[in-house]
Amino acid sequence: MKHLLKEKHLPFLNEFIDCINDFVFVMEVTSDGEFKYVTLNSTAQASIGQKDVIGYKIEEVIPENYALILLEHYKQVIESKDKVIFEFSDNQMNTFEEVSLNPFFGENGEISYIVSITRDISKRKRVERELSINEQKYKSLVENNSDSVFALDLEGNFLSVNQAGERLSGYHKDELIGTNFSKLVLEECLEETYEHFLKAKAGSTEEYKVKVIHKNEEVALTLVKNVPIIVEGEVIGIYGIAKDITEEHEMNKIIKYNEEFYRNLIDQSPDPILIHQEGFIKYGNYAFMKLVEASSKEQLFGKALNDFIPFIGRSSVEERVNELLEGGHSEPVEGPIVTLDGEARQVEFFETTTTYKGKPAIHAVLRDITKRKELETKIEKMAFYDYLTDLPNRQLFKEHMEKAIENAKRKNTSFALLFIDGDEFKDVNDTVGHEGGDAFIKEFASRLSESVRNVDTVARIGGDEFNILLADINDEKQVVNIIERINENLSRPWEYDGYSMDMTMSVGIALYPDHGESMKSLVIKADDALYTVKERGGNDFQFYNESIGKTE
Repeated sequence: MKHLLKEKHLPFLNEFIDCINDFVFVMEVTSDGEFKYVTLNSTAQASIGQKDVIGYKIEEVIPENYALILLEHYKQVIESKDKVIFEFSDNQMNTFEEVSLNPFFGENGEISYIVSITRDISKRKRVERELSINEQKYKSLVENNSDSVFALDLEGNFLSVNQAGERLSGYHKDELIGTNFSKLVLEECLEETYEHFLKAKAGSTEEYKVKVIHKNEEVALTLVKNVPIIVEGEVIGIYGIAKDITEEHEMNKIIKYNEEFYRNLIDQSPDPILIHQEGFIKYGNYAFMKLVEASSKEQLFGKALNDFIPFIGRSSVEERVNELLEGGHSEPVEGPIVTLDGEARQVEFFETTTTYKGKPAIHAVLRDITKRKELETKIEKMAFYDYLTDLPNRQLFKEHMEKAIENAKRKNTSFALLFIDGDEFKDVNDTVGHEGGDAFIKEFASRLSESVRNVDTVARIGGDEFNILLADINDEKQVVNIIERINENLSRPWEYDGYSMDMTMSVGIALYPDHGESMKSLVIKADDALYTVKERGGNDFQFYNESIGKTE
């Protein structure tokens, strides 16, 4: 080997060590006691990546904490002049390695090179650890188990029993070993117990309940599991595990009663309640059935949660459910649901996490707020919309104006504000009465709305007074075109109760930003322009200019 370490023989050496599957590093021992990489095999190179380490010292290649450990063993080789084998573990990577450091001596009798052969023993270590854990588990199962653990021979005689078995039976293990299990079994259970024992002898794992007689003649209900002891394919005995379930049995009776009680309580709750899991309905009480118009619970089971959620709201529901399952905070939420008949309902619901058959689920309590939402909508409409024409009222138009000014400033655009009065409205009321006057106003509003664009806003301010906001106006001509379209629609005679009447209007116009950049300024100037039209006799329009009205 020492001849192969000469530079001219390195290619052959590399070819030789590349045949080794372990990690091989050839290190030179320098005169000052340092250790430098001379060569390494392909397996070792792959472990450190593309980094070139030839000529570098150990501490220059690997992390300091690992380098210190390796250097300690390399120095041990120098001191002992003998091979050193040690194990090395990486807790972060959960790996184990066996490292063999082999010295090679020069002609002067000193160590010139050290060949490090590292073998991954992680698999072996894991197997050893698993065997150790299994052994400890088995020992714990037998010695520390709170349940009775025992072994029987093929005749049913006790071979061993743990302390829990002594407590269950009341007998010391010396009193039990060598005796038959039948001495502990209540006579009424003996035949069934023996049948299970025979099946276990035949190789079957058996689980059953049996009543056991304590030494003091008290009877305990136990759950017994028999497992055949199989060695080289033959049953040589029976393992048994027995658990006293007397209290558990009584507790289960109480739990069953309570479950039925609370299930009935939830079933009869006036609030709709449901449990859904992995996107499917698992439970719904009678109030939920009524809410979604289900005639039976069978109609709910197997239904997807999305069957009751409008398409547009499904993603937000899924997001909220995932957030809850990941430990998020639960708050009341309002949203729409759909009944089995396709009718939309508005509900308020509060969701919490729960478990259903051992798996995470969502428990939801709902409240039908459809009527409340309808009332809120009605109240909101009364606050912001004209009761007669359904057009925005003064308050809502004011908000539209504020937004229009913000948008125009941001986009550097213009808009027009139109103040409109219907002409001769008093004559209409005098002719056809107040009901006819209301019908006239509704028709007047309708013709205004159908004459403007979707981006424009028509509002009724009161009586026969209307405002129009024309968005994105480029010049006065564009405004004139829209007014001419309105006049054309108004020119159709209005027929009512045998009367035929004309519709005309007076219009005052202010432009943003030419006539003002604030709402107050635009309103004053549009009103001044309208006043000028009314002074001329109406049925006309007027843009604001400096020669009319009062400036701000």
